[in-house]
Amino acid sequence: MMARALPLRLWRGLKRLRGWLAARPIVPVLVLTLLHGALYAVSVPPWQGPDEPTHYEYLRALSAAPDLFPASLDGSEAVYREVMESARRFRWWEFRRQPTPAELPAMPADRPLTVRAGYLYYRLSQPVYWLLAGQPVEAQLFGLRLYSVTLQVVTVALTWLIAELIFTRPTDPAERLLPAAAALVVAFQPQYTFISAIYNDDNLVPVWVAAMLYALLRGLRDAADWRWLVLASVAAGLAALTKRTGISAVLLVAAAGLIYAGLWQRAAGRWRRWAGRLMLGGAALAAVGVIWVMASPPLIPDGLAALARVSPTALVQLASYWQNPAQLTRVDWVQELVFFSVTFWGAFGYFIAPLETGVMEVLRRVMALLAVGAGAAWLWAWRRRRAEPEVRFQLLALALLAAGLGFNAGLLVTQYLIGPPVYLLVGRYLFPFIAAFGVLAAWGWQAWWPRAWKPAGLLVGAGLLVVLDVIALGGTLAPYFYS
Repeated sequence: MMARALPLRLWRGLKRLRGWLAARPIVPVLVLTLLHGALYAVSVPPWQGPDEPTHYEYLRALSAAPDLFPASLDGSEAVYREVMESARRFRWWEFRRQPTPAELPAMPADRPLTVRAGYLYYRLSQPVYWLLAGQPVEAQLFGLRLYSVTLQVVTVALTWLIAELIFTRPTDPAERLLPAAAALVVAFQPQYTFISAIYNDDNLVPVWVAAMLYALLRGLRDAADWRWLVLASVAAGLAALTKRTGISAVLLVAAAGLIYAGLWQRAAGRWRRWAGRLMLGGAALAAVGVIWVMASPPLIPDGLAALARVSPTALVQLASYWQNPAQLTRVDWVQELVFFSVTFWGAFGYFIAPLETGVMEVLRRVMALLAVGAGAAWLWAWRRRRAEPEVRFQLLALALLAAGLGFNAGLLVTQYLIGPPVYLLVGRYLFPFIAAFGVLAAWGWQAWWPRAWKPAGLLVGAGLLVVLDVIALGGTLAPYFYS
């Protein structure tokens, strides 16, 4: 009897599991993201992520420091040699197309580890390091990579929640699928997955930025609730403290704060009206300040310049472009954009193993289609804003996501213009707003399909993402490291 009842129990259990997953479709996507990221983490040999040895050394130095927030950090010769010995075993120099030294190099005497404001990424990963402290250095690195993969999972979850906030019409089958489509874009973007599967402090910034976006949009949906604006401001501050690529989040919160301030002028609470007026006045003063700085740029104090990792003359350089825009024509922007697109979609290792040229040509055309589709869909929704009031929030939310990507791109161009000659327009530095990219990409893709075909079109898009991932992992990354 028990033998006969067992298959029946299994069948009932599977039915209950299917029902549970149907009510929580985000769960399979998150599990898939975790497994997919772990596959990348084990596929990439140790130390083959950008600056991965330095990030690991930084964690070790921070773990040995007696203070929670040390003013400075010094590298350890023993840790340096341990990493270099492991790097030689795993052909680090060979993969970088450099000759492998006969003897391991000594740690340079003038190689202090840069103090990174906040230490947040490293402090959050310390429990993993403590858990694996007695294991070989490669095992420690793999555990730290899995920590980074979990950050991608969190970003994917927040992307889903952001899309659910924006696309709220349950009667529209295409809108019901858009949260999953946006999340899958973030989960299967090859370069983002590669970076998320290595130990690098870039990986915490998208989490804070996605949390900031969710809080901003949730507050706007809930009648400009000031509590959500405070949470968004905290998340943006944490993003900026984690890495300077997060500064664009602060800029977006400031811009969105003006929308909150405008809405508060119609609020019943007196204190919110006054707070809104102060915010609007502060924005006007900030605009005047920017114009004054660009007209008479001061030198940045050495301490502040060192903390921001810019030259003391950075504002002078930036003002020169403001005052004489013709200087911008000296840059080969086409070449820079080609490099930017490659390093956004897939340039593995130390940017030495890019996706095939033909694949990149297709992706550039797809990017253009997504941009045109998103813009056309936005304009079409604008025409329906009076007949369908819920579309107004959708329009505002999508505009804020696009503005965030714009601020991020503008910050990268600014860094390129005022930085040393080694600075390049690297596409992966757009990943702080990868959640915004995922939502806008899904929105732009569905715009090209007839209304009745939109759900099928989104499924086709998901299939193409899987094909792209197979090409990246099986056709580029694996042959580069294992052929």
